[in-house]
Amino acid sequence: MERLAGEYRIINDLHMRKRANQTDDPRYVFYIAGLTSVTYEQYLERVGALTVEPPTHPSSAVNGNREIRWWREIGWIRDA
Repeated sequence: MERLAGEYRIINDLHMRKRANQTDDPRYVFYIAGLTSVTYEQYLERVGALTVEPPTHPSSAVNGNREIRWWREIGWIRDA
């Protein structure tokens, strides 16, 4: 798996802020960390080993590494 390193830019700020405010979804902490970080390393340091089980993923837990990779895949962030 490719190691994410360096700075990233938020492309879809509106959706990330919306998700950060949805405190009924346990992933909101990942969005807050993503919005307040400027590097992948800083983001991963902030979320640490946190794993959450959102209702939309009943069969698998989500961690910060998986989440930030998904944002990158769908174009919400990109490498700076």
